[in-house]
Amino acid sequence: MIKELERAIEKLKQLSPQRQEYAAAVLEELPGETDLEFHDITEDEERFIQEGLAQANRGEFATEEDVRRAFDRYRT
Repeated sequence: MIKELERAIEKLKQLSPQRQEYAAAVLEELPGETDLEFHDITEDEERFIQEGLAQANRGEFATEEDVRRAFDRYRT
């Protein structure tokens, strides 16, 4: 195993059980993927991702009403 993967696994061990389950599911899918395309994200995208993960870790999720209003804005 390469050192980068070992470091990543150590970080995953610190996550909540739910986040570990998600990470495991993602990792299990990788060997079957043959057409993976990787995208380098921008600093803004990284910041938004980290902000969203921090919100999720704090238990801050959109209400059903928030989601309904967001979808209603884009429905024709």
